[in-house]
Amino acid sequence: MTTTATVLSISLLLALVGAAPALAQDAMPSQTQGPSQDAVTAQDAAPESRFTLDVSVRYESDYFFRGLAQRSDAFNVEPSATLSYALVREGPVGVTLKAGVWNAFSDDRADGATSSFGEHWYESDLFAGVSLSYERFTLDAIYTWYLSPASDFASYEDVTFTLGYGDAGLWDEGEKFSLNPSASLAFETRGAADGADS
Repeated sequence: MTTTATVLSISLLLALVGAAPALAQDAMPSQTQGPSQDAVTAQDAAPESRFTLDVSVRYESDYFFRGLAQRSDAFNVEPSATLSYALVREGPVGVTLKAGVWNAFSDDRADGATSSFGEHWYESDLFAGVSLSYERFTLDAIYTWYLSPASDFASYEDVTFTLGYGDAGLWDEGEKFSLNPSASLAFETRGAADGADS
């Protein structure tokens, strides 16, 4: 097994392990018996963790990347995991480091794909970066390594800058509706996806 295949196997395992169901001890407390006052005081005094683990699994019938359809009318499952660390949390200012993995599995096999390893494992992306925030604005700088375990495309890398605005609460008081507009600018650094190699 190649080093790339080993790294990808480990990244998928991490994404899937994080998606495990909650354990019994995480169940909601009984409605008839509330927590003791000592427990409430201890919870209030406990500092909030600077680490966050976000794990998700999505299904899409069509997979688009930068406005171009990669997989259409297919069964696309996309597990992902992101580990974040809040380096700075001072009032409206925040600096967060993040790293993670995003995967795409599809029942649609690309023409010309040559690998039998994980033939339906279309894509695995490893990424790391930093997110700066001030009040409602965020600026992310993320470096991503795009891989195809099924050899549907050649690997490449890019750095993406994203400026976002969080508008939750501006439209309604309950914060049930938001648009959260953002704009991204990507620079391919190795192995171009849509142009000449740089």
